[in-house]
Parts: sequence; C-alpha cells; structure tokens
Amino acid sequence: MWSVEFSREARKQLEKVDAHIENKIVEKIRNLKEWLNGESSAQVDIKRLGGEWKDFHRIRTGKIRILLSMDNRINTIRIHAIGFRGDVYKK
Repeated sequence: MWSVEFSREARKQLEKVDAHIENKIVEKIRNLKEWLNGESSAQVDIKRLGGEWKDFHRIRTGKIRILLSMDNRINTIRIHAIGFRGDVYKK
C-alpha cells in the first residue's frame, strides 16, 4: 500500500491556498495513491521531470503544480512543493 508524506514546505504551501483549491490538490494526490494501489483506473496526469528535477514527478491541476517523488522500495509518495507553475520550479 502506498502512503503519502508532505514536506514541511509543501504543508505550508497547501495551507496558504484557498479551500476549494486545497480540495482539488488533495483529490489529485488521493487519485494518484489509489491508482498506484490498483484501487482506481482513473487517469492520472503525472509527468516525470527532467534536468535538475530528474528524480521528481509533477501533477497538474489547473495552474497549480504538485512536485513529488516516489520511493518504490517503501511505497511512499513524498510531496515536496505545491505552487503556481511559474514559481514552483524555482529553488
């Protein structure tokens, strides 16, 4: 079973967004987890990133991007950052 962990930064970013956007973000993460667990056949808009972000994936929900990594050894999804597409990729 896959589990989800949030970095401290991602949790702070999630708290800053409006409630309806927060619900959409949580729903996208839940959909990914269910898909990985084989509980859902819903389409998940996930993309592997390249360059300096080569070990990360992103989920898109409107203009918001969720940056995450997945550890297949311990079945953990780690959410690293949540933000608007123009800002989230800046380190």
